[in-house]
Amino acid sequence: SIPSGQDSTQIVWAVGGGFTVDHTNIIYARWEDVPSIMDGSYQPKDDSEIGDLFSIVEGQLGPTRWKKDWEDFSPDAPPSWEDKVADEPLYHATIDTSSFQPGDQIAVFATAILDQNWKDQPDGPVAPSVLPMSHVVNARTNPEWRHESSGKVIQGRTRWYSIPLTLVIADETISPPSKAPSRASSMEPSTSLLPTHAPALPCIDSAKKLIYGNRARTCNW
Repeated sequence: SIPSGQDSTQIVWAVGGGFTVDHTNIIYARWEDVPSIMDGSYQPKDDSEIGDLFSIVEGQLGPTRWKKDWEDFSPDAPPSWEDKVADEPLYHATIDTSSFQPGDQIAVFATAILDQNWKDQPDGPVAPSVLPMSHVVNARTNPEWRHESSGKVIQGRTRWYSIPLTLVIADETISPPSKAPSRASSMEPSTSLLPTHAPALPCIDSAKKLIYGNRARTCNW
């Protein structure tokens, strides 16, 4: 939980599952305002499915830990590049929590768009002159890409959503919930939270979700 009256809360997260982060940001809203499809296991096909009640934090770009020489990324590298808690680039954002009331439960999602340059044709003559046809490219660059086989589905999309983090506005008269709302369930890719003073070690299991002070740290997203 976070204290009632706390005007802002810092969120820290990492992005995985790709190389180049074309855009990543935080969106948040009260759980009661979150569309039912945002259940922690569903990936919206496009932004129209998430509704218009989310507050949206300005986006950032950068690398993931799998990008060669990510430590040297510049000039747009966030100041967290010097953060040694995790051996990977971390993104920071501050959300406005001043308007929420005691007892409110806030759903916080990290989003990311990855590796959009994969869909580009190389310079010079290319034969045949067609768009990429592989699943690995279209799954992250083409929302119209959909293929089914033997009960398996590959649905393309450009934006990916993390497991939601739940922030509870503290109220001495309300007992903290024993668990997050049922829609904040586990999904892939995974998100874990670490205390801000954690030593440099691999991300903890996604079931161990911790908030310390006015900062929340996410890892392995």
